[in-house]
Amino acid sequence: MTGAGITVLDDTIDDIQGEHVEGVSIVKDSKNKTRKGHQLVTAHYKDDKKDFPLLYRLYQQKKKLLKIGKEDEFYTKIQLAIEILTFLIVAGLISSTIVFDTWYCSAQLINFLQFHELFFVSRLKSNRKVLWQDLWLSVDELFSLIPSTEFKRTVFYTKQKYTFRKKKRKYWTVYLHLQVQDLGLMTLILSKKKLTDTTGYVLITNNDKLSTEEICFLYSQRWSVEVFYRDAKQELHLGSVIFTRWTAYHRHYYFVFWTYLLLMYLSCYGIIQRQRSLFTRSTAKLKKAFRDIASESLILSVVRRAAGNQTAKVVRQLLQDRTSWSYFQTAL
Repeated sequence: MTGAGITVLDDTIDDIQGEHVEGVSIVKDSKNKTRKGHQLVTAHYKDDKKDFPLLYRLYQQKKKLLKIGKEDEFYTKIQLAIEILTFLIVAGLISSTIVFDTWYCSAQLINFLQFHELFFVSRLKSNRKVLWQDLWLSVDELFSLIPSTEFKRTVFYTKQKYTFRKKKRKYWTVYLHLQVQDLGLMTLILSKKKLTDTTGYVLITNNDKLSTEEICFLYSQRWSVEVFYRDAKQELHLGSVIFTRWTAYHRHYYFVFWTYLLLMYLSCYGIIQRQRSLFTRSTAKLKKAFRDIASESLILSVVRRAAGNQTAKVVRQLLQDRTSWSYFQTAL
């Protein structure tokens, strides 16, 4: 699994409006909009044939934990990402390259990756300081300092999800090796859509053996995790259930992740065919079956203990017409 693939780090918010739900925090999303719910930090695997979620951890606000006397359990999203990566390293499931967006591009995470001799590709914040001709400048200023003649046309192709066609992407880029404040010597790619643009975005990596096209391509693969979030919420009921206990949500999230993983492998072996949505029209019955699996994980979430014979009998009766009891028994 770890060969040519990458591991993507990101987070998503499961919006929850309940007042007495465990683990709920008031957080801000990527658009700086305040939202209330469970914020999950996730790791996602991606290669040229498949992508699927690996692990998740729940982020909770420090002030929320202070109210219930559990301030010792507070972890930042960066610390949760490091915890996930540590687990993957120990399990031997880590990819050689980790991809993430600007929020996770911190000295703490990058130092961890370099200590474990892992590569990363990320986008650098525009206000980050870089050493340019003996002066510390914000990286965004480089677009006005570097003449347009230095920018070269970069073309690479990305595989469009659910189709066999490849999408052609074109940018004007500059390849640089610069000292980045708190991060050390890094490879930077300044990229803009049009040659006349005065601003753009900057990619950063610690792998100086990659070409400009390879760096741009690797970062473009980060979008697979966003597609997973969309499919999980629209097709597999992520974010459409209400409980009060975190244990119930934890089981529900587990079954959503597992169902997506199973669907991905079924598509890899040609059992189902993926298109613009998670399934094609011809697999409508299969689609309903797997949505039922995700829905019926709610039953397991309600049943907090399945050790007693009576409880097991009730759950078996609820599930006997829909799916295999043996699988759910092992999951419990």
